[in-house]
Amino acid sequence: NSDIVGIAEVGNFIYGVTDQGELWRMTSTNYTNGFRGAELIATNVPSDLTGLTRGPRNLTIDTPQAEFILSTSKRIDGGTFQLRFGGQQTVALPFDATALEIQDALEDLSSIGVGNVRVTGGEGVGLGSLDESPMSIALIQALKGDPRAITLVPGNTLSIDTIASLIKPDPFADFYRVKVPTEARGGTYSLRYNADTPITLAYNDSALAIQNAILAIPSIAAANAAAVPPGSAVTVTVRATASGVFDIQFAGTAISNNTSMTLESSDLTSNVPVPAPTRAGSRRLLLTIRLVASASIR
Repeated sequence: NSDIVGIAEVGNFIYGVTDQGELWRMTSTNYTNGFRGAELIATNVPSDLTGLTRGPRNLTIDTPQAEFILSTSKRIDGGTFQLRFGGQQTVALPFDATALEIQDALEDLSSIGVGNVRVTGGEGVGLGSLDESPMSIALIQALKGDPRAITLVPGNTLSIDTIASLIKPDPFADFYRVKVPTEARGGTYSLRYNADTPITLAYNDSALAIQNAILAIPSIAAANAAAVPPGSAVTVTVRATASGVFDIQFAGTAISNNTSMTLESSDLTSNVPVPAPTRAGSRRLLLTIRLVASASIR
């Protein structure tokens, strides 16, 4: 048991300093209910608060934060993941597990236990919104200030939003640009030339492979076979201008600035690790402590 000897109000919280050098945080409800449910957030804080009878005393406290932030600039759209703490790991969680579902999975670990972790953020869709809403995993109560880290288990199957794109930089030229995201690790995409059947291309096809696939399109192959000299009706040049970026140029006697090429489908896959949770730094609290009648906290 400890005795609260001074309190401070900051925002929606009330902070209590005990005679044992502990700093507790509570809501007004905790306060009116005799400090039940208060959260221990720091130890070894100055507890000699003599002189409070003459007025409030300012106190500066750096509280260690056992808090970890999950964030990424990529849009996660599938897969599962596991978190590890204290040599134990959670069950596999879907990428869109809510903050509460992740918290429940962590509390199931005996190395954490119920009430010793708080997960917030994620906007209800878990890791699926990390690019817009980072997720916070905070160790609280018995684990407040614990030096151990929460980590992602290697080998997760999380995938990010990976879609090929096709643009026509110049509307008056028979020139197209295909972009395949560098994160792609598998899958295919398809292109349609005029009204022909779409051609399917692998995520890692080279410029030459794309060029040969386009030349094999039935209408192009037929036009070139009948041309004099053969092959002069439609020429296709594909150049890789950057990683995953291909410029497609059409020319020839059968081309008259009216070709049509469209992206028909994009079924690319990726498995790119999400950055490991990063530990938040210490938090500095500026408290104005005032005297209270001594009360026990348990």
